[in-house]
Parts: sequence; C-alpha cells; structure tokens
Amino acid sequence: MHNFLMLHHCSVVRLHNRIMWEFSVASLSIYQFLCWGSATIQQFECYYVSCNIISSP
Repeated sequence: MHNFLMLHHCSVVRLHNRIMWEFSVASLSIYQFLCWGSATIQQFECYYVSCNIISSP
C-alpha cells in the first residue's frame, strides 16, 4: 500500500459481477483492477483504480 504515497488524483469506481480476465490488458498500465470473488461462479467485486502519477522535478 506504500506505493499509493507516490500517486495523486486517484479515482475509484466499483464494478459489479465482472470477470477478472477482462481486465488483464489494463493491468499492464498504470490502471489497476482490484478484484475479489469466486472464479467458479465468475462473480467478482471489483474496484477500478485510476491514478495520475506526479513526478517531482
């Protein structure tokens, strides 16, 4: 969680009943999907976290 200290202007959107593999491509960028759930019934509680990284000069 310490990585969030370097991130600013973060927005979190809650997504319901989404399949985790749909987010596999986005996870390669600065966008992250945090998901919890059961792969058996393909039901997840997901939070889409989008942050703008501000680098110090």
